[in-house]
Parts: sequence; C-alpha cells; structure tokens
Amino acid sequence: MIIGVDLHGVIDDDPEWFREILLDFIGDGEYKAFTIYIISGPSKEDIKKELEKYKLYQGLHFDEIISVVDYLKETGAEMWQDDRGRWWTHDKEWWEVKAKICEKYGVDLMIDDKKEWAPYFKNIETKFLLYGG
Repeated sequence: MIIGVDLHGVIDDDPEWFREILLDFIGDGEYKAFTIYIISGPSKEDIKKELEKYKLYQGLHFDEIISVVDYLKETGAEMWQDDRGRWWTHDKEWWEVKAKICEKYGVDLMIDDKKEWAPYFKNIETKFLLYGG
C-alpha cells in the first residue's frame, strides 16, 4: 500500500508522533509494511529541508518526496512568484493537482488537512483522509 502524507498541517502538527508512526509504517528488512510518499506544496528541496528539521529522513521515515510546485512546473501549468518568492497558480489547478499526483504514482491513501483537495479524489481510486479539521 502506498500512503501519501502532507507536510504542512499534518506532519508539522505533531512531528514527534509522525516520526514514530512513519518509522513503524515503513518497516525494515525483508518486510516493508507501506510505501510512504510525502506530497506537499513547496519545492522538493524545501520539503526535504523542513523534514530534516523534524528529523524525518528518506529511507527511514518515508520513501519519496513529491512536490506540488515542481509537478505543476513540469506539466507546464501557468505559475508566478510573489514578492516573497512563493509559487502560485490558479485555484483550480492547485486544488486538483494532488489527486493527479496520487493517480500518477498509484497512491492508495492521501492524508491531508485541507478539505479543498477532497472533491478531486471522488473519481479516482485514491482514498482521501482529512486530518484534523
């Protein structure tokens, strides 16, 4: 099973708990319980730095980082930066993209704190789990 987990509003809500649970989820040795993808908005490099700040490491707590911004750039979406260097796109393109990412990468379950993503999961196989809220 492949599980997608958001960083902002999910992992950063309780990084210590997620550090333990992701370590258990990913397993070790011959038995690998789950494949864990961190799927979040910022660039892959920014996500990696933030995860390291929480002592979450690729291969130990998760398998892969997938960036929404990087994916949108790669697929040619219209994007622009604000005066703080953050990337933006049109609302529809933003809110539908996690479902597209999950479908492309075969994610079975996506855990996120933003209900705005949820409608785009209705017609794909990935289940959407709203965290918190």
